[in-house]
Amino acid sequence: MRHFLALSILVTVISVIALGCDPKNNLRSVTRGDGGSVSMELQADSFAPVAGVPDRTGDPAVLAIDVAGEKLCTGALVASNVLLTARRCVTLADWNACPAPSSSTEVARDPATIAIYGGDDPAQQELLARGLEFVLPDGLSSSERWNFCDGDIALVVLDRDISGLTPLPIRDEAVEKSERIRAVSFGKRREGDPLGKLVREHVAIPDVSSAAFLVAEAACQGDPGGLALDEGTSEILGVMTHAGTRCDGPDVHNLYTRADVHGVLIAEALARAKQRRDEGLDALDAGRPRAKSPKDAKPPTDVGQACQQGADCATALCLKEPSHTYCSRSCGGGDRCPVGYHCKVVTGIQACVMTL
Repeated sequence: MRHFLALSILVTVISVIALGCDPKNNLRSVTRGDGGSVSMELQADSFAPVAGVPDRTGDPAVLAIDVAGEKLCTGALVASNVLLTARRCVTLADWNACPAPSSSTEVARDPATIAIYGGDDPAQQELLARGLEFVLPDGLSSSERWNFCDGDIALVVLDRDISGLTPLPIRDEAVEKSERIRAVSFGKRREGDPLGKLVREHVAIPDVSSAAFLVAEAACQGDPGGLALDEGTSEILGVMTHAGTRCDGPDVHNLYTRADVHGVLIAEALARAKQRRDEGLDALDAGRPRAKSPKDAKPPTDVGQACQQGADCATALCLKEPSHTYCSRSCGGGDRCPVGYHCKVVTGIQACVMTL
């Protein structure tokens, strides 16, 4: 199983500003009972990069994949018997080869060696299904070889239906640089921590290509197959292929294969799953996942919940007021705050502050 590198806290900023200073920074005015007003000090504690916080029951359709007892991957249920993951998770390829121009090639694994587990804690997870068939770009079969750059995506037709879980929809619209995503993956926050499902909220997309997109501030290293989700609808935007070469500085990023450019591949997998059902194998109808309606919008993961430091929050940002502390998130430049919050500069950080 793959380990995350230890992550460093980069910034802890606490600033005390006397009354009379510019109130748009970290002072907020509160009306007293006698009609006067006092100023309350706001403090921000943040850090980046961040592996995330435990995702307890927040994304049940994101599942752990035991790859032949050798390593851990992440995948998402997109139909009752179809799992979306990274292409390198179901092959014997060199995980570090892409994006080298002459990346290595390898053959597909035996689908039966792919075991799917449910639950947030890998130590107490339940075996839900095993692989039955792979559907991969370029028509890869067990006897063919391939180059996985720009196509690190795969679908696994399972040997049985997984009940009790709602599959995640795959968004058809293209990913845009202005968007923010929710990253979900199995792994470790730091060396020595137990494995678990981690979530990182409100992460920026600094660049998009025709095949993939970069995500900033996400886990320095994460297990392939981790999901980039639309933070409002939980639609799948991409599948993580690999992390950057550094854990700090300007090169910190994760690279995701775009799901929207593989619609034909996804349709093929759903058709194969249906064919398996029709052949009498233990597979149910795998119609294309429905689009999320506005009423299904997912609220921010933990904005407003109590925290002690930025590391406690899925957004890596904790705001501190004299009466309480709570998880917040960045804002500004068209990036709006949730209902009940407004955007304010707090110790140099544009953050969503609770509206009094």
